[in-house]
Amino acid sequence: MVISTDPRTEDNLNLIEKIKDQNKNIKIIIRAETEDEARRLYDQGADYVLLANQITGQYLGKIINPDFDFTGLERLRKIDLKLINPNND
Repeated sequence: MVISTDPRTEDNLNLIEKIKDQNKNIKIIIRAETEDEARRLYDQGADYVLLANQITGQYLGKIINPDFDFTGLERLRKIDLKLINPNND
């Protein structure tokens, strides 16, 4: 499996082509910024295209929907702050 979070579509298109030329069975998960880019990546052979804005919205919706007091959001905030500030416990 190959996962690319590179936002540059042309690089990702080249990556898909090179990988699929070597082994058509390798699964490729790749990032796109727009729906048009996602269609191009799917057409090139991507197995799944991450649309960051959509996935973020879906994820946040799942967190907030059952969490009307936002305790889950606070928990995620603390986790994220540890990830982006590892030396500030």
